[in-house]
Amino acid sequence: MALFKCSRCGNMVSDKAAACPKCGHPVNEDAQSDKFAGLEQTPRKKNTTLMVLGTVLGIVLLLTLLAGGAYLYLKGNSPETVALADNDTTKVEEEKENKDSTIKALDAKVKELETKQAEDSIKKANEASKPVVEKPKPVLDSDGSLDYILEDGKYEYYGTWNSDYYSSHPCRLKFEKRNGRLRNCVYTNLTYNNRIVLKGYIRDGVLRFVGRRNGQKVTMKFRVDSHAHDLYGEGIDNASNDRANVYFSTEYEGEN
Repeated sequence: MALFKCSRCGNMVSDKAAACPKCGHPVNEDAQSDKFAGLEQTPRKKNTTLMVLGTVLGIVLLLTLLAGGAYLYLKGNSPETVALADNDTTKVEEEKENKDSTIKALDAKVKELETKQAEDSIKKANEASKPVVEKPKPVLDSDGSLDYILEDGKYEYYGTWNSDYYSSHPCRLKFEKRNGRLRNCVYTNLTYNNRIVLKGYIRDGVLRFVGRRNGQKVTMKFRVDSHAHDLYGEGIDNASNDRANVYFSTEYEGEN
């Protein structure tokens, strides 16, 4: 059994009663109206709840989007982000400058090589165009003057060192004569490739050379053949206690 209010006096009346016991108002109309009113109110309550829930969700979603946008904006403009962006820009610029510097250095190297090749080509062409100058040969002055026994210039002689210790070993003698003095004198035994730096001078019509091998003195003295322009004389090697007859010519006849 259900109770409802009387529409006239407000008294609670059973839905089984025919009329309100207080005012006598028929209860069938009120019962039917309350029944239909209950049916009408239920969907309205549901619709209202859905609307409120949707509104709340929309507001929450909107606030979330606004908060996310604000966070991204603030993060993108934060000092750390700006500093990182500046660092990236600086690195890119430095890499570009390094590449440009490398390219410039390579271009400069290529130009330098091209210039050197051009200079070498010009130098070779100039050397090829120069007339061939014959090596001056020793000349015995008519009066036997020592200062003019050889003309100034570079000399290179080949010969043999003939002795009991060194049997006909080929050798070479190189020196220069400038202003009456012998300079850059070098004697080489071509068999053993022994090289001795000598001091040379002219005395009493004789070319004299002095050097050291293994701490021992080596001396040579020559006279000039006025016809063949050759040197002949003797050599003493104190390192091997050897004395030899030495002959030098401007033409090399040895095997080495």
